[in-house]
Amino acid sequence: MLLRHLVGEGSPLYFYLDGDSMLSNGITSTFKNSILAGTTHALTCGFAKGMVHDAKKSLRAESISMLRKFATQFGLKYKDNPKFIEFLFTKSLLEERFASFGKLFKTTFKNKIHKINELYRNAKALTRVDHYLNIKELANLYNEASV
Repeated sequence: MLLRHLVGEGSPLYFYLDGDSMLSNGITSTFKNSILAGTTHALTCGFAKGMVHDAKKSLRAESISMLRKFATQFGLKYKDNPKFIEFLFTKSLLEERFASFGKLFKTTFKNKIHKINELYRNAKALTRVDHYLNIKELANLYNEASV
């Protein structure tokens, strides 16, 4: 409640939470009105832990290779704008997801882009992000999803 008091509920808020159910329950109950209005969104996020450094480097290298191939399909180079390529890739995954499942609410999205410190990232929407946000906003939301 102090957080709601400090930040208010008028502007868009995005919460990336770990798997702690008490934390997600606290956010969803405290920000209930702005969640219902579609201005506050919450996602639980996770990633694989306990991997050795060589495995982390290998998975990150695979991701970069995959993103380079993806960028080539659009006549782009990954090294020129890696963040934009990652955004486009996540956007394409979300579009495939919508074509298959038609929603994101309360389903887990597994991001195929491995960060060196967050491998096998995943996020699950606790709010109706797919109802209030367009595909570009969703791609940003899920691409940035991090604990």
